Amino acid sequence: MSLLPGERAEREVAPRLPYRPYVLSSGLTIFVGRDGADNDRTTFEFARPYELWFHTQQCAGSHVVMKYPNKSFEPSRREIEETAAIAAYFSKARKDSLVPVVYTQRKYVRKPRRAKPGLVLVEREKSVMVEPTKPSAAD
Repeated sequence: MSLLPGERAEREVAPRLPYRPYVLSSGLTIFVGRDGADNDRTTFEFARPYELWFHTQQCAGSHVVMKYPNKSFEPSRREIEETAAIAAYFSKARKDSLVPVVYTQRKYVRKPRRAKPGLVLVEREKSVMVEPTKPSAAD
C-alpha cells in the first residue's frame, strides 16, 4: 500500500483485553486480570463455568483463570501449583516466601450486589501454599 504525501496510515488497533495471557510449562494458557474492573471482566466474561479460578487468600491481587482445552480436562497438581504461584506473584503478597492461594471452579465465584470492582464471594474453594513465581511471557 503506498501513501500520498501527508497521508498517515491508519493502524488496526486491537481492543484492549482485561487480562494478560501466560503459558504454563505444560502449554496450558492462563489469564491474569489487570485491575479490579478487569478482574471482573476476566472472571465473568472470559472464564467458562467449569474452568479453575485462582486468587490469593485474604490479600488483594489479580483474578487468574486457567483456560481448559475442553470441558473434560483435568488439570495436574503441577499446573494448579504453577498457576497459584503466578496468582501469588500478581498480588500484594508478591514478596512473601509462602502465600496461600484459593482456587475453585468459576461457577462458584459470584459478585455481590453493588460490590466494588474486583470484589467477589467464593464457595467450595481449595487452598494451596505456594512461593510467588514470575511467569514466563506468552508466545
